[in-house]
Amino acid sequence: MIPVHLSSDSRILYNDGGVKKRRAKEDKKMTTYGYARVSTNGQDLTAQEAELMAAGCAKVFKEKVSGAKTDRAELAKVIRSLEPGDVLVVTRLAGC
Repeated sequence: MIPVHLSSDSRILYNDGGVKKRRAKEDKKMTTYGYARVSTNGQDLTAQEAELMAAGCAKVFKEKVSGAKTDRAELAKVIRSLEPGDVLVVTRLAGC
């Protein structure tokens, strides 16, 4: 299980990785990832993607899947990608 924490404004998940791991990898740069989701094919991810790119996300993981479903492949993929110090930015949490 990857330890992730929700920021005080409830929009950013981050993986602090612990102090010892962080010191061991001081030369590794933090990567900021984005996650965008809409619930139907009729909805568009463009606005969320633009907001995430403007926030400095190096890569945006996107998917169109109902909020009622718990199987979210792209969300699982980005969480598995997180390394100590990385940041995950989520623009909307409605329907989660």
